[in-house]
Amino acid sequence: MNSKIVSIVAILLIIICTFSCGIKEKKEKEKKEKKLDSIESAIITKNQDCITALELKYRPIIFWDTSKFFTYKLQDMIVGNRIGIYGEIIDITKVDTNYFLKLEYSERPYSDFYNHKTFIEYANIYFEKINLIRLETILNSYENSRKGYFIIKVNNVDSVTIKGDLINFYIMEEFDRWAGYE
Repeated sequence: MNSKIVSIVAILLIIICTFSCGIKEKKEKEKKEKKLDSIESAIITKNQDCITALELKYRPIIFWDTSKFFTYKLQDMIVGNRIGIYGEIIDITKVDTNYFLKLEYSERPYSDFYNHKTFIEYANIYFEKINLIRLETILNSYENSRKGYFIIKVNNVDSVTIKGDLINFYIMEEFDRWAGYE
């Protein structure tokens, strides 16, 4: 009889320990998720604030990429003007003493607006060596990020590519939920 009571008590203790450990693990997981959500929110806010600061400073044409115009209309709208363009750095090339940044166009992140992707696929942007040093420093510090926001003065537009001069840029910090933020 005593062994039955001891067995029942032992089983109850195991059940209680398992149940309470599960609750503790669930609370820890929820706490970690909340912290990750907070970090992600802070990164998004930082990116948005830095992009907004560039837009306020340089007053580029924005939302030009929602245009459903033919190329000639887009040329009339943006050639000779500054635009803000989101893109991912594909390559950096050097021709003689000139540097060129090749971007793959991407839609505006964090936007509640409808993103109509235009026919534009790439941007080729001339920039000076001082911007190369700054760009490399930033890219090295963000390891995985090659996406950014670029203010350029547009020189030419063809059916798939914008060409222009780099005025300023911001490389966006990216959030990786699995990166092990502490």
